[in-house]
Amino acid sequence: MKKFTKLLTGLALTVIFFSGCEDDEESEKNYFNVGENEFIISGGLLVNWGIDDSELWHEGYNTDLTLYTEGLTVEELDGEHYFEGNGHLLYFEMFSESGSSLDETTYTFSEEIPYSKGTFDYGEYVYNYDSEDDEPESFSEITDGTVTISKDGSDYIISIECVTNNDETIKGYYKGSLEYIEVEWTWQEFSRSKSELKPYQLIKKK
Repeated sequence: MKKFTKLLTGLALTVIFFSGCEDDEESEKNYFNVGENEFIISGGLLVNWGIDDSELWHEGYNTDLTLYTEGLTVEELDGEHYFEGNGHLLYFEMFSESGSSLDETTYTFSEEIPYSKGTFDYGEYVYNYDSEDDEPESFSEITDGTVTISKDGSDYIISIECVTNNDETIKGYYKGSLEYIEVEWTWQEFSRSKSELKPYQLIKKK
């Protein structure tokens, strides 16, 4: 089973807008809803895993998007990144024209290999991740939906409408920057690391 933590495993290898309308304020906050639960998004990551030269797996670049909530921070030690704290996350494995940015398009869930640019093949909703235990309380796989991307200067505008394998509806909005991380790896190293992944670790040492 794929795990969101592929996001940063390879690293060891290498707004609020105010208006006079309350409804406008509501629409501009950075959040995601899962059912009746609402979480405030505090930041995001864009991780470039590079291209698949064979194009047997996917077209373009494998660009992974993670949005995380208040209570979590991304820390770095000796070139490795990891989450610190307690909070919730949304993760998407996406395929894009560029490795250094997301395309301004609507990414749609796909199960058709090779995955086309403008699609995502996997996602996770991670509930109550605790860095001390390196485990979440629970997680759900995202099995359908869309992630729409546009840009306003250097800020991304991200709208999410998805469903999970537990019949949960996820809706979200984020406007802001994404921390960019580029992973250096070989196909052999990547294949090996996937088989060793532990759920929800940002980084796994070799």
